[in-house]
Amino acid sequence: MQAKELIETVGQFDVVGSTGIDLRQAFADAVGQETVVWKMGRAGKQAADEIDQLMKEILSDDSTFDA
Repeated sequence: MQAKELIETVGQFDVVGSTGIDLRQAFADAVGQETVVWKMGRAGKQAADEIDQLMKEILSDDSTFDA
């Protein structure tokens, strides 16, 4: 999934949070290398950290989901 598609897909969910995801080259590189940013070492660290922070926020009790 390309970064633009990811943003559009996430936008379909009613998730309220403050963590943002930047459009990083590491996301595109991961797709091209058929891997994930967590396995890219230093090149994917910032992208992986952003995804980790977003997931922590989504899964925390402080997140709001509208049904």
